[in-house]
Amino acid sequence: MAWFAVEMPALQAAMNQAAAAGFDQHVWRLAWAATVFLRRSGRHTERVALHRIGLDAARRAGDRAVQATSMRLLGDGLNRLGRQGDALPLLRTSLAECESIDDTRGVFQTHLSLTRLYDSLGSNAEALAHAERALSASAAVGDPLARADGMIHVTKQRERLGFHDEALPLGRRALGLYRRIGYAEGEADALRSLGRIEQRLGRLEQAIVRFERSLELDRLLGDRFWTAHVLRDLAAAHRKAGNLGRARTCRAESLAMFEAMRYPVTDLIGAEAH
Repeated sequence: MAWFAVEMPALQAAMNQAAAAGFDQHVWRLAWAATVFLRRSGRHTERVALHRIGLDAARRAGDRAVQATSMRLLGDGLNRLGRQGDALPLLRTSLAECESIDDTRGVFQTHLSLTRLYDSLGSNAEALAHAERALSASAAVGDPLARADGMIHVTKQRERLGFHDEALPLGRRALGLYRRIGYAEGEADALRSLGRIEQRLGRLEQAIVRFERSLELDRLLGDRFWTAHVLRDLAAAHRKAGNLGRARTCRAESLAMFEAMRYPVTDLIGAEAH
């Protein structure tokens, strides 16, 4: 994360120069490589701009699988920027392309993206349908990380819809898978989801433990976006538990982080864009 923070201007310049020189393979690869940094650091506008350049290069390169992935990545960026109307046609086209060329991983990933988009719109029944399709598609992908990602997306949407008894065991299985794989980002995500379920069930101490561990991992990863979200969740849990001082501290830090990222704080409820 520190390296990308220093080198991002050089990478952007390299992308622009490569595009001007016709080195399209380098352009979309650089855009893909910068995705995790841009996502974790909350650089939503930069993320969209880079993926537009990447998608243009992918289209010039003429590789359908690359185009489909670049469309999905741009759709993800637009969704997080709050432009779901622009993101949806990209994601639908990406899904159709992946299906037509039998790109099983692409189908899986695009169903996850559509889950997050419909979640951000509050259309949780539609989001759950895509999450379940993603979980089903994870079998064809054939790796435990895909399985865990599918499970945690279903868990989140069940929690949104109030199906806590169904969500909790699935979320625990996802957490166990992430820990066995050693995937800290997934573990943090699962802990957030489980914390929310525990809170909904009135188990505030367990929820706070989940949130605190998620916060620890998010800080370790340098993920400002999810650090801000879990601080917001911690503030709510501490407030309900009567820990008002800790609640105020968490809320203040969360708001400061969201404002620094220019994230629409009024739109936070239900926002789970990845």
